[in-house]
Amino acid sequence: MEAPRPLGRPGEARLPLAAYWALGMAAVRLSLPYLALYLRENAQLSGAEVGAVFAVMPAVGILVQPIWGVLADRSGLRARSLV
Repeated sequence: MEAPRPLGRPGEARLPLAAYWALGMAAVRLSLPYLALYLRENAQLSGAEVGAVFAVMPAVGILVQPIWGVLADRSGLRARSLV
C-alpha cells in the first residue's frame, strides 16, 4: 500500500488564505484610526472612553477563548468550532 501523495507544495494552500485575510481586513485596518477620531469628535467621548471602546474586543477575546476551547474539546467538534 502506498502512502498518499501530498497535494502541491507545502506553502501553496496558505497563499489564498493569506490573500483573503490581507484584503478582507484592509478596510478594517484603514478605518480604525478614523473611528477613534469619530468617537472623539462626533460622539464626544474622552480619550479614556475611546481607549475603553478599543479595549473591549481584546478583553472579550481573552475571557471567551478558554471557554470556547473547553466547549470544543468536550463536544469533540474542534474543526467545526473553529469554523
